[in-house]
Amino acid sequence: VLVLLLQYNLPMAALAGTLMASLGAVLSKVLLPQWWQVASGVQHAPWAMLCGQVGFLSVLLLWKSHDKVFLDKACINQHDSQQKQQGIESIGA
Repeated sequence: VLVLLLQYNLPMAALAGTLMASLGAVLSKVLLPQWWQVASGVQHAPWAMLCGQVGFLSVLLLWKSHDKVFLDKACINQHDSQQKQQGIESIGA
């Protein structure tokens, strides 16, 4: 299932992750709090990383691809040899 998600949803998930990370970066400069302080006195916040990950994973797992997938192991009887052969022969129909 993970391979199918990556095959069909990865481009849109990458785009959504990038856009959400950009939004998180902008909002962290303007609106969201910064709570990490580095020794040099520069404050940082993980908002861009968090927003990017949430956007990427949300789209990867929830995006409905319009491409159809045929899973022969789920659609063809694997235990009865005669039904399996009939199922294989009817794939092109």
